[in-house]
Amino acid sequence: MLLPVAVAVIAIVQLICVLALVDQYRGLLQIRESLGLVDSPQPLALPALTATPSPSAVGLPEQLDHEDRTIVAFLSTKCMTCRTIGRNLHGRVPSNMWVVVEGPTETACSRWLGEIGLSSQRISMEDMNDGVASRLELTVFPSALVFDRGSLALAQTLPSFRQLSELLFSPVSSAATPTQEKEHRHVR
Repeated sequence: MLLPVAVAVIAIVQLICVLALVDQYRGLLQIRESLGLVDSPQPLALPALTATPSPSAVGLPEQLDHEDRTIVAFLSTKCMTCRTIGRNLHGRVPSNMWVVVEGPTETACSRWLGEIGLSSQRISMEDMNDGVASRLELTVFPSALVFDRGSLALAQTLPSFRQLSELLFSPVSSAATPTQEKEHRHVR
């Protein structure tokens, strides 16, 4: 008779603990939302673009014009989130992705790639004052452009590696296009 009572008490205590954890999780989500720490990507406006150009039209390698779907990630040598994204690629860039590393010099970009352990395949290194990002008037790092069959389909921020992974393995969303939203802040 004592055993069923003990089991019931333990079950009630466990239920109370689970409910307390759920409450703490909800509170944490509210705090993250109010501080702007939720890693939801935001669409980017690229004022320099009036149409949906091909990758080579914006200064990227011509081979990207012929790929079905390509994600071009723009990373900066001065950005900690960019460093985290680069490290999470584990040394190599996926075949449906291209990385543009922006830094003060090409030497700084090479050093940065060495520090995060990323090979230089499918990577373009450029000066922050004269590269694809500056020609596009792209001021948010990390960010991504998605080209679908040689045309720009999407421009968005990359707040985390998780968001990059979702972008790599999901179809292009037609909900956000590069000219719909205006976003001009530099995340570093």
